[in-house]
Amino acid sequence: KGGKGVATGLGAFLYLAPKAVLISLAVFIATVAATGFVSLGSLLASAVILPCLYFFAEPTWKLLLACFVVVMIWIKHYENIGRLLKGHEKSFKKKK
Repeated sequence: KGGKGVATGLGAFLYLAPKAVLISLAVFIATVAATGFVSLGSLLASAVILPCLYFFAEPTWKLLLACFVVVMIWIKHYENIGRLLKGHEKSFKKKK
């Protein structure tokens, strides 16, 4: 259902900044594995890419493009954020 925008952004940045994307992808996988929330993984992975781009001294235009993409991801996830805060977001982990 969802995730197409995040996947598109990931693909674009995989070409533009592969090292930053690999770190961001590791954050996504670790978050989803630990919590079961894909939306939380997407949000954290998108937030992590900005400091990674800065750390790897990527050009300013890549940082600005990433800022725009991250803001769009967070705006598109506003309902997920609300559900996460209320404890109503669906998780892939089975409840015990």
